[in-house]
Amino acid sequence: MGESKYHSFLIYLVDELCTGSKTLLRNLVEDNSCQILTNSDKCSQSRLSVSFSNRIPIESESDTNLLDGND
Repeated sequence: MGESKYHSFLIYLVDELCTGSKTLLRNLVEDNSCQILTNSDKCSQSRLSVSFSNRIPIESESDTNLLDGND
């Protein structure tokens, strides 16, 4: 197959999403009202577990490879 080309705005949006995720995580870690447990090896693949006093877990996982053009 031919080489895939991506518009620069798509790369910009992915970069902003990664930066925003790191900022959100930092803000949550600094908040004393919750405990954060993270296991992250990629910006587009992460799990975030937040435990409050009533122990309600929240998990989020994304497996989207927007910039992978090799099929």
